Amino acid sequence: MAHQLNSKVLDINLVPLDIMFTFHDSKMQIPAHKSILAMASPVFSKMFYGSLKETKDIIMIEETTEEAFASMIGFIYGKGISEGTIEGL
Repeated sequence: MAHQLNSKVLDINLVPLDIMFTFHDSKMQIPAHKSILAMASPVFSKMFYGSLKETKDIIMIEETTEEAFASMIGFIYGKGISEGTIEGL
């Protein structure tokens, strides 16, 4: 059973992307919208608009796996997370 944030998946391509997440030993890149992430998470809100404001358009992720981070971003955009994904993380 997938757990979803909302009933509709947000289309990532409707509005220009303004942030890219990358990983140290990988070519994987995850694009996103700062405003959507900030509305979903107080951490992203502070990172993009608050006291911890990040000025770069590309952010290196070092403290989690690509799969876990991609799942979190997907969940924020309404894609849901399956039980298999949760167990794999």
